[in-house]
Amino acid sequence: MTPTETATESIAVGDGIRSTVQLESMYQEIILDHYRYPHSKGLREPFDAQVQHVNPTCGDEGTPRVTLKGAAGEPGVADVSH
Repeated sequence: MTPTETATESIAVGDGIRSTVQLESMYQEIILDHYRYPHSKGLREPFDAQVQHVNPTCGDEGTPRVTLKGAAGEPGVADVSH
């Protein structure tokens, strides 16, 4: 049991507050899961578009790349890497 789950169980004020805490706990687990098992990690070639972002608040940097495809004249995304 995580500390977040313990906090969720100890709150007995009302369903609205309990639901909010449970939602936050679930959201934290999703973030940790993506951190532990990243999807599409590593920049791949070839690519059609690339953007570099820097968060001035914390200094995080990210460079996503997108490979596009067309199916029956409709644009679409074939691959995303970072």
